[in-house]
Amino acid sequence: MQFLFEAYLYTILASLFSLIICSFMLPIFNQIANQNYGVSELFQLNQIIAIVFLVGIIGLLAGGYPAYFISGFKIIESIKVNQNPRSSLSNARKVLIVLQFVIAIFMISSTIFISDQLDYFRNKNLGFDKDNVVAIYTYGNFANIFHQKRDYIYDELKKYPGIINAGSTSAMIGNISSVEFLLPDGKEYDSNNRGFMRFFRSDQGFIPTMGIELIEGRNFDPVTDSSGAFIVNEKVVEMLELENPIGVDATNTAMGTRGKIVGVMKDLNFASLHNPIEPLVLTYRPQWSGTIVVKLVGDQVQESLTFIEDFVKEIAPGNLFTYDFLDNRLNNLYISENNMGTIFKIFSALAIFISCLGLYGLAAYSVELRTKEIGIRKAFGATIPKILFLLSRIYFTLILIAFLIAVPISNYFVTEWLNNFAYRVEVNWMIFIAAGLLVAIIAFLAVFGQSYYAAKSNPSNSLRAE
Repeated sequence: MQFLFEAYLYTILASLFSLIICSFMLPIFNQIANQNYGVSELFQLNQIIAIVFLVGIIGLLAGGYPAYFISGFKIIESIKVNQNPRSSLSNARKVLIVLQFVIAIFMISSTIFISDQLDYFRNKNLGFDKDNVVAIYTYGNFANIFHQKRDYIYDELKKYPGIINAGSTSAMIGNISSVEFLLPDGKEYDSNNRGFMRFFRSDQGFIPTMGIELIEGRNFDPVTDSSGAFIVNEKVVEMLELENPIGVDATNTAMGTRGKIVGVMKDLNFASLHNPIEPLVLTYRPQWSGTIVVKLVGDQVQESLTFIEDFVKEIAPGNLFTYDFLDNRLNNLYISENNMGTIFKIFSALAIFISCLGLYGLAAYSVELRTKEIGIRKAFGATIPKILFLLSRIYFTLILIAFLIAVPISNYFVTEWLNNFAYRVEVNWMIFIAAGLLVAIIAFLAVFGQSYYAAKSNPSNSLRAE
């Protein structure tokens, strides 16, 4: 009853402190999880029931085993001084330490892989220039003016030294675009063997502004392509089995518009890297492309935005000026992965902290039980490094066991997670080794103080102790 009471008392106090911490951490959680929870929701009936249930289970697990174990002692055996230092760590404690460090190694290695994958997203060559590209959305009167004075607006924008180029599109890269089909003359549409394609309506300024590479043909020409033209990517050429795509007459079967294929662009990742590159068709339809894309000089971004806003207000007074950076839009495709990375970093730190707390307590307990042994070894000439090794080796053995268990578990879950992406980093085994070494170093620091103090102490004091 005493052990159970103490365990429940500690668990209840811990629950109260955890609720206080939750109240302060709630804004951070809301930001990471895109939620809007209030402090009052921590104290709803279902939450209170869950907390009471957790307190009951944790208190029982924490106090039940020692209560059962100690109440089973025989009186005569329990008062005998017969402690075996080699049994200072019970099997239950060893299992708990291994479990804690399995979790710590799993969290650290997973965090590193998530960070590497996010860095891969940010640094991968997507087939276009995403840096310092801003999308300006046209509404109402501004949209009408833009379609009427497109060339004039482009010329005025490009006169500013902070603006490199400008164009327009119907769907910004990173957005969901329409799904249609381009059918070359002389070919029959077969729904069983032919997939669909993504379509962007654009003008002649879109490709140079985005830095898209043409591997065949040319860009749109406002004069010769006024009746319609198409620029396709390599996936479309492959899908349609076109040996010489330039000059082929084709029809957009969804819209009924016709034109020639005038260019082939290199495949580009215009959508999320979760999926492989899809067939993409750019069709020359300036009147349907209402999003202006502007390439800015890197060190003049803010000044250029101010100029563009003033210019828009001048030609379309009273219209709303809204814009979005392309790199921000692409980053939004991976919000869940960014949030997961943040959460794993937090829980990795917590896992290491909790593991080291337990390890520190067990190290102190082990040193306490082995005080006389340490004194005898020192009296017979044992050096401080040897005693440090003696006291620490059990923990490193347990960490090695934890490492051998954690690596296949981590590898399985990391591989499954990476399989969600068509483009991903390779599973590097050095990351698992680095995670294991990091945990070992942190564990050594956790037990070093207690072990060093015991190894350095005067042997006569420990041998005199009752």
